[in-house]
Amino acid sequence: MDDMTLIGRVAPFRDASAYAASSRALNLSQGLPEPLFDTAMNAALARQVRAGWQYADPRGEMILRESIAAHSAGYAPDTEVLVTSGCTEALYLALYAASTQYGNRVAFFEPFYPYYPGMATLLGLEFIALPLSMGQTIGPDWAMFEQQLRAGVRILLLNTPHNPTGWCMSVNDWQHLAALAKHHDFMVIVDEAYRHYEYDTDAPAQYPYQQIPMMVAGSASKLLSMTGVRIGWLCAQATFMARAYAHHLYLSYCQPTPIQAAVAVLLDELTSGRLESLREHYKHKRDRLAGALMAAGLDIRLPAGGHYIMADYSRRAPSLSPVEFSQLLAVRCGVMPLPATPFYLGQSPTYVRFSFSVAKPIVDQACVRLEDF
Repeated sequence: MDDMTLIGRVAPFRDASAYAASSRALNLSQGLPEPLFDTAMNAALARQVRAGWQYADPRGEMILRESIAAHSAGYAPDTEVLVTSGCTEALYLALYAASTQYGNRVAFFEPFYPYYPGMATLLGLEFIALPLSMGQTIGPDWAMFEQQLRAGVRILLLNTPHNPTGWCMSVNDWQHLAALAKHHDFMVIVDEAYRHYEYDTDAPAQYPYQQIPMMVAGSASKLLSMTGVRIGWLCAQATFMARAYAHHLYLSYCQPTPIQAAVAVLLDELTSGRLESLREHYKHKRDRLAGALMAAGLDIRLPAGGHYIMADYSRRAPSLSPVEFSQLLAVRCGVMPLPATPFYLGQSPTYVRFSFSVAKPIVDQACVRLEDF
């Protein structure tokens, strides 16, 4: 995968936003969440800015590592938590650290977060995209994953809640993986960028840390609805953390001290009650948009988590490509989704992705506009 291919794989995000602006359509193509925490963040940052803007601890300020550890039970803040430049760097470091012991073959489920193939390519890894069922229920074929384990795959990059489908690992899914771990030696890297955004369960399924070798990558970007903050984290056992840290020193090195401290304040305020209120707020927007999409003749599976709804438009415009359909929707009714093309290695099926993370008035307005489609 050459440089232009790497750029091209993620260009649809930029292109869709540009088309939304030029056509004056509501932009539901990117995960740009409503600023629910901005006031609290600004107040916390104003207090923390006295710490100044010199180098921070490259591992992350301890105040933030302790807050992250509290949200990621099972990891020690002093030796097993690393603050990174967003979740993407954390995933890159995790893939590198895992590959030093588990080899150069990694699997992930398709559709996938578009940066996965690029990160694997930059690290010289061979990647396998396993199809995620998009039928009546969304989920993986664990027997197919076991076949890949037998063929030499030793790393699973697992996104839950899943972007773009909203599928979430269930207790049964984790039990399947734990059963496989009894017979196969492999590492699971969990991309939990949307953790705490699960809508059909009382609490996210617990990770079986004791049964499966595991690293966890997370981020304040989506959890705190501030995608520009670029504070992420990697949680891993000390051996793998040492390898990840070695590469981190040559990438972002450290994140600004005041921003780290302010994020720590906000994470500490995310009580179970606050998280439940946040989930209910997003669930209402999900249900509102889902109803409008179905009324417009699009086929969907209600996402169990995350910020997005994948919609099949084949009943309305089967001859159009995802890009053509997205632009048609933007022009005809003023709502811009994201073509599903970045989420697939080959030709994309007739899917587009809508974000319901935007502010509720925008979701409501988009639903009204979809009535004209």
